[in-house]
Amino acid sequence: MKTILRNKINKKLKNFNHKKVILNSKKIHQRLFSIKVFQKAQKIGLYFSKENEVSTKEIISNLLKKHKKVFLPKIQNETLEFRQIKNIKDLQVGPFNIYEPKPNYTKISAQK
Repeated sequence: MKTILRNKINKKLKNFNHKKVILNSKKIHQRLFSIKVFQKAQKIGLYFSKENEVSTKEIISNLLKKHKKVFLPKIQNETLEFRQIKNIKDLQVGPFNIYEPKPNYTKISAQK
């Protein structure tokens, strides 16, 4: 079931207009950074976008420049964990060709 759903989503993503994706990415980026709660947050969880999704790379880069703690999901032993990154270079290609933090990076716990 997951594979079928994933294939349907990937097919739809391939049909998106690249220029529109870029435009929408910029709009979302501007809107996100204008939200007070987001501006004040010190720890932020995101995902690293794939091709033809709204780009999160600029959001992540800007948060890191502002010295925010950025956490991205990583699949570890079939479990989804969030790990802190300090640089875009801290990422590697994981399952499904999605960039994720390297294994040795700090895992966030529910208590933090």
